[in-house]
Amino acid sequence: MRSLLRAFRTARPLSTKVALQQAPRSVHPRTELATVDVSSGDVRSVPSDALVVNAFEDGTDLSGATLAVDESLKGAIHRARKRGDFQAKLGEVLWVYPNESDPIASPRVLVVGLGKHGDFSSARVRTAAAKASTAASRAGVRHLTSVLHGAGAGGLPPDVSARVVTEGLLLGAYEPLRYGKKIEDHLRGIEKVTLVELSGDVAELQQATADARNAAMGTWTARDLANAPGNIIYPETLARAASEMCEAAGIRCSIVGEQELQELGMGMMLAVGQGSERASQLLVMDYVPGRSDEKPLVLVGKGVTFDTGGICIKPGDLSMGLMKMDMGGAAAVIGAMQTIAATRTPRRVTAICPLVENMPSGRAYRPGDVLESLCGKTAEVVNTDAEGRLILADALQFASRDKPAAIVDAATLTGAVNVALGPFCAGVFSNNAGLMSSLMCAAESSGERVWPLPLYPEYRTTIKSNIADLKNCGSRFSGVASSAVFLEHFVENKVPWAHIDIAGVAWNEAGAGDLGPQGATGFGARLLAALAGRDLALDLEEAPIVCRTR
Repeated sequence: MRSLLRAFRTARPLSTKVALQQAPRSVHPRTELATVDVSSGDVRSVPSDALVVNAFEDGTDLSGATLAVDESLKGAIHRARKRGDFQAKLGEVLWVYPNESDPIASPRVLVVGLGKHGDFSSARVRTAAAKASTAASRAGVRHLTSVLHGAGAGGLPPDVSARVVTEGLLLGAYEPLRYGKKIEDHLRGIEKVTLVELSGDVAELQQATADARNAAMGTWTARDLANAPGNIIYPETLARAASEMCEAAGIRCSIVGEQELQELGMGMMLAVGQGSERASQLLVMDYVPGRSDEKPLVLVGKGVTFDTGGICIKPGDLSMGLMKMDMGGAAAVIGAMQTIAATRTPRRVTAICPLVENMPSGRAYRPGDVLESLCGKTAEVVNTDAEGRLILADALQFASRDKPAAIVDAATLTGAVNVALGPFCAGVFSNNAGLMSSLMCAAESSGERVWPLPLYPEYRTTIKSNIADLKNCGSRFSGVASSAVFLEHFVENKVPWAHIDIAGVAWNEAGAGDLGPQGATGFGARLLAALAGRDLALDLEEAPIVCRTR
């Protein structure tokens, strides 16, 4: 995907009316996703640039591989803990440098904190591994060796530990592309990871790490797309990037242009994009591992490649430059499809991404306009900055026409969800308890958390219009719920449906997050891929259900 983004560095005009801005010609290179190997034996004997071990915050006693490494270091880790230099809080790191005479093959040892025993979980292992990887990558480490955190004292099954450690190490090593000729390439990143287990089924662990690497690959793709500037990723180039990924992965792909969209009657999507000089596109991807007549799981991703707010332009106190990531839902869906194909998920999955730019111009749609959707329902435009639900409305109708098994959409839809839940989890709405439960289970296994929110019928009163079937925006209160009930109107044929509002979790602005640096998080790629791996037919029969391992 990084090579594709480099290829898109010159923007090609889609209209002869204006000369569009040129994108940077020089893109800062970096390595691809690291390879991951598994071996059994003594971790001290594996040569690499750095060795990662761990410690719990409670007490000062070390155990397992960490104890063995500390003995070879003549108690250096224990002394650091005793002096208070290293408390082993979650994600805290300590570098220790063996002497040449110490029986350790790596020249550096990195100890990462797992936090308190009582708080221990696979999610915290993923976080600890990511923090270790970030520290190692920034220290110039190219080959990293790691123990399976939690497989001993933590009580995690070795295959679960291998999966979350791999995900954490690869996600934590991510660095965004950089642009410019004079940027020094000092962050090439980790190129190889070796996981070491004293004893165990290496083949089983290798499969777990392969699946985890594929999951991380999808997240890297989603991050790369959402991090890219708006003059590099816009509807045409985003569709082209997805098309090339599909060709490599064996996924069917089609791109619907504006003339076909007009013929289909997707008036809401076309209205949102009509203010831009760049043509809108509808991206359709279809992964078919078996029978083509199988009812698919449909993933829908909001793809506003840049959102100014349109005529209702965003206020100056907001950082409009971040609105390049308003296609985070589409990016997550594209990344999920890459993972789904790579892991050979045994069910059909279709993805639909409406791709537009929301720009002000003499052709832009206006407050007060009435728009007609694919099925003929109309919406009064109250706010042109509530554009995401309009393009999703057409996409959801397009998805529900053939009665798929279920539809799940992901969108950076409202600031209100960030107010409600903060940057720690996404909000999810559903018209089906079984699908909701399945999403909760997928969130637990993927580490991308969601929280259920209500679709009470009273919320529908907030989007009643005097001149149309609906209006696209309610009052300032219950904004996240009113956006969801708007979407619900466009899911037809009683199809099980869920809406995930990822606006609060798609971008990490404050600084380095638990699983990566400042910028796009790629949230949703692992969640949606995990959902696709579940037995939805069984899930939808049971409401509520207990999370089952698939």
